[in-house]
Amino acid sequence: MAPVIAFVTVTINPEMVDRFLQVMKEDSIGSLGRENGGCLRFDVLADPKTPNKFMLYEMYKDEAAMKFHKEQPHYLMWAAFKKDGGVLSQEVISGVAVYGAGM
Repeated sequence: MAPVIAFVTVTINPEMVDRFLQVMKEDSIGSLGRENGGCLRFDVLADPKTPNKFMLYEMYKDEAAMKFHKEQPHYLMWAAFKKDGGVLSQEVISGVAVYGAGM
C-alpha cells in the first residue's frame, strides 16, 4: 500500500504566529514520536515572502495512520488553535504517493 500525503497551506493570524509555531512543534514531535510508526514525515515550511504563511508536508503509511493521527492529543492542540481563530485560511491537498526519493 502506498503512503498517503497531505500538503496543507495555511495563513495564520499574524498575532498568533508564535503560538502556531509552538503548536506545530508539539504536533510534529507527537506525530513522529508515535510507537506505531504511522507518521513517516511531518515538515513545517515557512513562506519567506509572507511571514504568516506556512506549508505542512505530512506522510503517513496509510489512511488508518492518518486517521489515528487526527485522534491524538498533539493534533487536538492544532484543532483547538484553529477553533480559537488562529487560521485565516487553509487549503489541503491529499494524495497517494506514486514516486519519490526514498520510496
